[in-house]
Amino acid sequence: MSPGSDGLATPLDKVGVLSRGLIRLQGLETFLGARRIVTRPGARQAQELSAVAGWGHKPTADRARAFARRHQLPYLALEDGFLRSVGLGADEPPLSLVVDDLGIYYDARAPSRLESILAGDGAVDQLANENLLGRARRCRERIVEAKLSKYNHTPVELPASWHRGDRPVVLVVDQTFGDASVTQGMAGPGTFDRMLSAARDEHPHARIVVKVHPVTSSGAKRGYLAARPKQPGVEYLPDPVNPVALLQQVDHVYVCTSQFGFEALMVGKPVNCFGAPFYAGWGLTHDQIRLPRRNRSRSLDELVAAALLLYPRYRHPISGKACDAEEVIEHLALQRRMFADNARSFHCLGFSTWKHPFVRRYLSSPGGQVRFVRSWRKLSRDLPPDGATVVLWGSGRAARRLVSQSGNDVPVWRMEDGFLRSVRLGSELTPPGSLVLDRRGLYYDPAVPSDLETLLQEATFTATELERAARLREQIVDSKVSKYNVSMGSSFRPKAKADQTVVLVPGQVTDDASVRLGSPQVRDDGALLQAVRQLCPDSYVVYKPHPDVLSGNRRGQ
Repeated sequence: MSPGSDGLATPLDKVGVLSRGLIRLQGLETFLGARRIVTRPGARQAQELSAVAGWGHKPTADRARAFARRHQLPYLALEDGFLRSVGLGADEPPLSLVVDDLGIYYDARAPSRLESILAGDGAVDQLANENLLGRARRCRERIVEAKLSKYNHTPVELPASWHRGDRPVVLVVDQTFGDASVTQGMAGPGTFDRMLSAARDEHPHARIVVKVHPVTSSGAKRGYLAARPKQPGVEYLPDPVNPVALLQQVDHVYVCTSQFGFEALMVGKPVNCFGAPFYAGWGLTHDQIRLPRRNRSRSLDELVAAALLLYPRYRHPISGKACDAEEVIEHLALQRRMFADNARSFHCLGFSTWKHPFVRRYLSSPGGQVRFVRSWRKLSRDLPPDGATVVLWGSGRAARRLVSQSGNDVPVWRMEDGFLRSVRLGSELTPPGSLVLDRRGLYYDPAVPSDLETLLQEATFTATELERAARLREQIVDSKVSKYNVSMGSSFRPKAKADQTVVLVPGQVTDDASVRLGSPQVRDDGALLQAVRQLCPDSYVVYKPHPDVLSGNRRGQ
């Protein structure tokens, strides 16, 4: 076993876990690099363990830490990474986790593995690597561009109550009362009072805005500054906001230990720290607390490399395998973009009941609604005057005409199965693995433009996109993947002569919309075969019926 970037010997064999929350955590073996997780180990099992894992330095981990001490085992402190997930809570498994064998990043009272990386402990400075720093710079730029944070469920638009104004804006970040990063970050209730006073004294002509923690706004917990009487000349922002979007609108940031300070550095804002967060003490922040252990200067990209590339571990949201930070960043950026697209009221007209669950998942967003309506009459009665989008399955020409004739100026989008759909048929009620959502028309209806047609006509593809497309094409061909994948194990060899051309004729469902709308002359498989024989009289023709027809679910041949 060789030490990893975090100093741990990997892979671990067996890791003991005692807390219920960690036992339920998806992908724990992947994050730990462990062959096996032993849940609630007893004294007899202790000698088989490589380590014991617990949730940071919080009270919920006391049993795990005591068990590790009692049996002289390494204790691994786990905590959510700085790019955790799209949404909040246990229903959203983390995409990143830190595994710390020395301490934990928010406990400044003792060294942590992150601090050790930044201090350059060890024979080789892990941050003295230009390739690594190049990755860190690109990650930082992408995070700011996509407005990513630890959680990514809030809209990027700031609330209507926010206004920039002409004066400089100083942001003072509140936190939840008793948070471990405060109590273990060399701060307390008085720290927040001093921080707010300093911000006012040092910026007498600025707007002072206190960012209230969203958990405090909801009433679930109390804050430090939010619990104090409101001070004159100080604004309070209780709304859940995107941190990067807010930071881009301010001029200076005051924090105790909040991750807001780290994100402010990435956005390029000056940061005053009144506690001892992991990013303080390296020459990048104005610090009220000095830690003798942190006695060297680091660049912003070195800090980002340590905090986002070397310290956390990442798990791919689709494959469940270990992955790089860049893959999680792109996934979160995609989800944020899709959420922005879906932040509307969808009225899905005429969808079969069995489609409702996967359509709802596909269209869901924190700022949106999805409703299913059976009839045009009900839709026309309930349709709001603005902000609604009608979604139809397939081309929906008849329903589209009804919408246009009604005088309702609402967008009408179409949904259809994607080109890599499923294993098994849609006619067997198999949920699709991909869907098309088109704002103009549909790819198989030549009478109206579609988003696909517009892309092919107008889009300029980047080198990265073309490389990705080439890899995808090769993977599809190598894997022999198609739309339905119902006969993956079968093979076929045509009995053609050596000099004979082999022509494949894929069959279709006779009443399929793509046939009705896209083929005005050849309307069924029989007519198609006749046309092929006329064009290719000497060829060996292979006819492949549509799998829906072979299954007997639909009409063809």
